[in-house]
Amino acid sequence: FCGPVRLSAAFRLPRPASTPKRRRAWPTGHRSGDLDKFLRLLGDALTGVLIDDDSRIVEARVSKDWAEIGRQPGVTFTVTEILA
Repeated sequence: FCGPVRLSAAFRLPRPASTPKRRRAWPTGHRSGDLDKFLRLLGDALTGVLIDDDSRIVEARVSKDWAEIGRQPGVTFTVTEILA
């Protein structure tokens, strides 16, 4: 993509052993990482591969959560071109 893009990303973080198995536990605190740094990391990784520069990202929706039990940590994302 060479024009403005919209990025949606959902990060699945490694689940700590102390996380409750039966009730909802949100990834908060210093151990889960800053959301803006996850966005920066993904933008840098996409530069030169999917978009020509991460400054092309003009809209972003980013979330983070613990990976479900039995599911690998990672990220799922979509990049959509914004047409004029």
